[in-house]
Amino acid sequence: MRRIVTGHNSEGKSVITLDGPPARSIGEDVGGLFELWNTDGLEIISTDNIDRADNEIILSPPRNGTKFRYFQINPLPEGVPEEMLQEIAADAFEKVGAGHHRIDTSKHPALLKKLVLDIIALILLSILQCIKQRPLITLFY
Repeated sequence: MRRIVTGHNSEGKSVITLDGPPARSIGEDVGGLFELWNTDGLEIISTDNIDRADNEIILSPPRNGTKFRYFQINPLPEGVPEEMLQEIAADAFEKVGAGHHRIDTSKHPALLKKLVLDIIALILLSILQCIKQRPLITLFY
């Protein structure tokens, strides 16, 4: 994965300040969560080159802050006992400071409840297959 972060130089022109992989990631063996950009509610100076995602991965943003990340959740493996899935999910959420968000996991081991707004873009393989069969000239988001 390549991450490009832009800013400004001293003349106010747009420049690339970061170009490379995400600074932090976790859980790549089961899909993965990749930190792309974080804010802490303080002023952002666009002429600096601080990597705001290069911090410990914590699931929820700080007060007045944001988390911009990419994550992938693979299908649950077949044949794995429910107790083991619950244990794995509990451990993963503890590692990112979110064990207390797991309220009711009866429907899925990774189901959680947070008091923040999540904006999630779902990319479906069937959409990609349709595009391969009938290529688009321009794709708008």
